[in-house]
Amino acid sequence: MFLDRIRIGSRIFAGFFVLVVLLVGLSALSSTYLLGFGGHADRIAKSTNLVGLANDYALKLERLSNQVLLFAQTVDIQDREGIATIRAAAEQSGATLVDALRDAGDGDRADALESLTADYIATLEPLVLRAENLTAASDTMLLGANQLGQSAAKLEEFIAKRDPVMAEKYGDKLGAFNLAAIVNSLQYPIVRTPEALEAARAKTSELTDLQEEIKSAFDGLKRNEKKLFSYAVRDNDLLKQGANQLEGSIGGFRQSMDDFKTAVRGVQAITQNIRQEAMANQTALVDAAHADSTNSALTNIIVAAIGVLIALTLAFGITMSILRPLKRVNGDMTRLSENDTDIDLVDINRRDEFGAMARTVSIFRENALKIETMAEERITLQRIEEEKRRSSLGAMANTIEGETTGLVQSVSHQVTRMREAVTEVAAAAERVTTQTETATGAAEQSQSHATAIGDAAVRLTNAIGSIANRVERQRGIAQNAVGSTQQSAKAVDDLREVATSIEQ
Repeated sequence: MFLDRIRIGSRIFAGFFVLVVLLVGLSALSSTYLLGFGGHADRIAKSTNLVGLANDYALKLERLSNQVLLFAQTVDIQDREGIATIRAAAEQSGATLVDALRDAGDGDRADALESLTADYIATLEPLVLRAENLTAASDTMLLGANQLGQSAAKLEEFIAKRDPVMAEKYGDKLGAFNLAAIVNSLQYPIVRTPEALEAARAKTSELTDLQEEIKSAFDGLKRNEKKLFSYAVRDNDLLKQGANQLEGSIGGFRQSMDDFKTAVRGVQAITQNIRQEAMANQTALVDAAHADSTNSALTNIIVAAIGVLIALTLAFGITMSILRPLKRVNGDMTRLSENDTDIDLVDINRRDEFGAMARTVSIFRENALKIETMAEERITLQRIEEEKRRSSLGAMANTIEGETTGLVQSVSHQVTRMREAVTEVAAAAERVTTQTETATGAAEQSQSHATAIGDAAVRLTNAIGSIANRVERQRGIAQNAVGSTQQSAKAVDDLREVATSIEQ
């Protein structure tokens, strides 16, 4: 196999390297998806910001319109300052919205919004001036009404003093006409309807006609007296002038207000369009981000599953490439420790650590085989030597037995001879007893026989000592043979112990 050529450490390192590469690749893929999500989030944030800016600008425009209407009604200096403050805030909000549109690449709508904003700002100042003109016209009418009231009272007082008959004729009528002119003139700035304007004009005209009629009824008026009529006419004309100015101011204010509303509607329309498109774009971006997140999650799951499968396969392959040969080498070493040299070293040709271990086990097996062969040869030699010793001991025993048998036979022969000599001595004694005469000859013969018997006894003693010496020598030889046998057995045991220690 290919893995047989790779060292274990290299295999493990390669496995960890592949695992690290898979993890880094998965992290890079996740980072790519996160960057994509970041882009979606950035675009969504920009779209949300654009919606917020459009809403803020529209609200400030609405506040500005309401403030202008409030100023047109109150003509208060604080309301005028409020217009300036809200206008500055609206212009700043519009400029921010225009910049955001340009940053988003929507230059056309930015230019259109900027142009509409300029038109809207251009209509704002005339509208404020027309509102101020309304106030001025109203002030004129108030001034005229105030002065007309004073001049009318003086004129009525003059008529009552100058001519009671004229006073009775025109006094109440003049007072009623003055009051009607003042009331209708002051009612017009409040109602601001054409009917109110016509009524104010009619009453002031009637008052003018009545003043001329009264003036014509008096003859020979002095200069100071004529001034009373002139002041009354002037104040009535001031009411007329105020009404005419108010009419023109109302018309101009309405025109300016229409222009202002048109400009505001244009700005609000484009801001509404911007807001709607931004919200639609935001919804599309959210949907796209959700779809991308779903696809990315599925892709990550699939890639992670493939990575886990590859990692498990790689780990299983590396583990089995280590455990299988390790189990074989362990089994071979166990059998070798049990003096079983009949083992198959299938991993001896591997180029990794298990190959080196198998070759080491092979060396141990060869040494064990050599030791076993040497032990068998030693045992064979010992058996041969023991057989030789047994043979030599048997031959020696036979020799000893033969010699002992010869000695025993010789002793038996000497004993027989001694027995015969004793018999002869007994016979000689009998002959001595019977033949006293031959005593001296018999005594000499008995002496010679006794000497022979003594010699035989000496020889018997020497033979018995020689036999004992030979038996003692044979016993020493046998003991030496037994000692040699014990030494051989001990040497064999030592050899076995050495072989066992080498095998272990």
